[in-house]
Amino acid sequence: MITFARDKPIEYRYDRGADVLYIKFADTPVDRTIKLLEDWPLLLVDLNAQDEIVGIEYVGAKQFSADYFTQAVHKRIWDVFGVKLGVPGPCLVGVSR
Repeated sequence: MITFARDKPIEYRYDRGADVLYIKFADTPVDRTIKLLEDWPLLLVDLNAQDEIVGIEYVGAKQFSADYFTQAVHKRIWDVFGVKLGVPGPCLVGVSR
């Protein structure tokens, strides 16, 4: 089962030139990356070897609202992994089905 490596992000990074937001949950190596949204915007989830979410990458962040990003993350993580996130906002908490 997919879970988050931590219940809260440990770091946020935004690259203005590439318009990429990265939310980091752990300092562990990335084992694989899964595309949650393949069109535009691009939404990727990094998993470690234990299938824990260690990062979420959002390409096209400036072109879409924070609400759109939050809703997309919540919906796609539920659809793909069966993990329901806590209340939308800066604290993303994983709760299994």
